[in-house]
Amino acid sequence: MPIRSNFSPRRKFFTCAICNEFVELETTNVDETGKPVHEECYLQRISLKRSIRPPPTLLEANLNDDTLSHAIITLLNSTKDHPATNSCPECGSQLEYRDISVFYSGQTWEVHLPLCLNCHPI
Repeated sequence: MPIRSNFSPRRKFFTCAICNEFVELETTNVDETGKPVHEECYLQRISLKRSIRPPPTLLEANLNDDTLSHAIITLLNSTKDHPATNSCPECGSQLEYRDISVFYSGQTWEVHLPLCLNCHPI
């Protein structure tokens, strides 16, 4: 916490744009917008801004995209391993299956998609 003078409550002093306490004219600094600030307050605000994680780099963004892409491909590859269910888990009626083709990342999957005509009429 910045050390303040006993004279700071007087009207000839400005208030700090960060902590709203009085700033003596002799020790006043200004921030990037020209508002008066205590040096300690300004340094603290600047150090907090730097400690926030910057936006991801292009390499990090590509890694996240690769992870998502891998997860989608894993999901699509696992669809052929699931056993066929005959009844809807919601209403218990008999399911119909539709064959669909999924295209992603230069690959194609044939998926046997269950459809409940009672819950989702066409």
